Amino acid sequence: MRRLLVMLALAASGCGSFVDGPPTNRCTSDADCTMASCNTDLGMCVSEARRTVRIGLEVRPMTEPYGGSVQAIPFEPFEVAGPIERDLELSPGVIVQGIVRASDGTPVSTDLAFTRQSTIPGASATTITLPSSGANPPTLEAGRAAAFLTQILPGRHELSVTPTGDFSALLPPMNLVYETPENGDGYLEIAYPPVCDDPTTDTECLAVFEGQVADPDGRGQAGVVVKLIDRASGRTVSSRYVTATDPELDPGYFRLYLPVGLWHSTDAWFLRVSPAPHRVEEVGPSPTYTRSAEALSPGDDGLIRVLSPDVSELRIAYSGTVESPDGQPLADASVRFTATEVTDPVTNITGSYTTTVRTDETGRFSAELLGHPEAPASYEIVVTPSQSDTELGILRDQRTLGSDSNGQLFTVPARSRFGGTVQTGAGLRMIDARVEARTQGSDRDGTLEPVAFLARSSQTTTDPMGLFDLRLDVGLYDVVIEPPAGTNFPWRIERDVAIGGSMAPLSSVYELDNPVPITGIATWSVDGTTQPVVEGEVRAYAVIEADDGSVRALLVGRATTDARGAYTLLLPPSI
Repeated sequence: MRRLLVMLALAASGCGSFVDGPPTNRCTSDADCTMASCNTDLGMCVSEARRTVRIGLEVRPMTEPYGGSVQAIPFEPFEVAGPIERDLELSPGVIVQGIVRASDGTPVSTDLAFTRQSTIPGASATTITLPSSGANPPTLEAGRAAAFLTQILPGRHELSVTPTGDFSALLPPMNLVYETPENGDGYLEIAYPPVCDDPTTDTECLAVFEGQVADPDGRGQAGVVVKLIDRASGRTVSSRYVTATDPELDPGYFRLYLPVGLWHSTDAWFLRVSPAPHRVEEVGPSPTYTRSAEALSPGDDGLIRVLSPDVSELRIAYSGTVESPDGQPLADASVRFTATEVTDPVTNITGSYTTTVRTDETGRFSAELLGHPEAPASYEIVVTPSQSDTELGILRDQRTLGSDSNGQLFTVPARSRFGGTVQTGAGLRMIDARVEARTQGSDRDGTLEPVAFLARSSQTTTDPMGLFDLRLDVGLYDVVIEPPAGTNFPWRIERDVAIGGSMAPLSSVYELDNPVPITGIATWSVDGTTQPVVEGEVRAYAVIEADDGSVRALLVGRATTDARGAYTLLLPPSI
């Protein structure tokens, strides 16, 4: 009798069930569906969206028609209020090759990055990175040389060119815009301008900026990295020089090359000085500090003098132990120290310093830090348990340090428990559903503790009773419940779930609705013909607009194309 009642409930809700599998959404007529209609072509109950939502689709092909690199291809968002058909036509990537040259024609070794912004607001951009050789490249037709070759999506790309190897000390990075040709392959020849003869009058050239990094006694400092940074973007805008690379020069000497326009616009950049890895190994930690152009002045020899702090009096030995809430030592925990203001009272230079250490098997750690009794440094300390300690959360602490400190104890908190039951509208438990809490990296406008910015995503699956149990850090999450493939139920989306604040949810029941289907065929457009996109993944992103005007793209469904390129996306009616 009980089994009969269950079968009747299944029929009333448009659901069928395998003996040992999850419940499914099946129908042959509207009579099989409650508060929904039967799509007989799909054989499932479908519904209208509870409100119109903008959906952007993205196709991730399995292969590419020309055998090139496979890239995610986004499409402009459109409004969805109910079941809809949407065919997708994909264009193959454009082959682009070329070369980067110095002003004398010498090939330059660089790292190239082609970045194409997504047509879906809030979605991640697509970036293709590759090296360009500094060796003499082969010659193509029409006498063109090709030191790099790649395949990128058609359209507008932001292109960054970063010299590598010895060229990093001779040439600055470049940031360009590249538009692929409407027809055929692309060829790109990037040429650096020559060095200026007179930067006060010359244009379209590279100016030279020379100086010396020295301590208060005038001794040149070896092993420091010097470069210029754009104030607005934070990008490097000059070549990069490591002092003491030439034994015939003063240990602190540096020479930078920058576009002549920046030589005139001294308020647009600042100088950054940081220790090279080998300097840290040889003499210990040093701060990273910056100097504005106004703070730099030339000496009698014409070189710009960059004063270096006296780090010998700044070094601090710091040690401690990390434990769990019940007092157990935590091995392999990460302990990160960050100070944004480390001041040397002798030179009055202020810089920043960060370092990360890990605990040993006894939970102990030791770190070399920077600070001074007369000018203590304020450190943010972040303790993150190892990935195997899934029930333990992140500790964020603030401490002011000016001298050695040993035996410090850090007790990480337990993560919050977040669980619930996943079931159909008929009350049938959904087994093997994937439940993921995706962190937003937000403190929800200050309503959560600052450690919420560091929250980690977490996932699990429902058990045979449809139950799930997650352990989460303090943070703001989108909780996504993904039923098993073939059940014909859409994802369940719980947006902006706060964990660790006054709004932290308790265990709840999460019902799976009937889907809003998007169906269509994805094809390649190749040389005037069409080819199906076989076994490609089609992703659906909801464009979410916040009250402050910010936009993000939330993944709300995915499907796989068949041999015809056909796909069926099942979207939740409420997002």
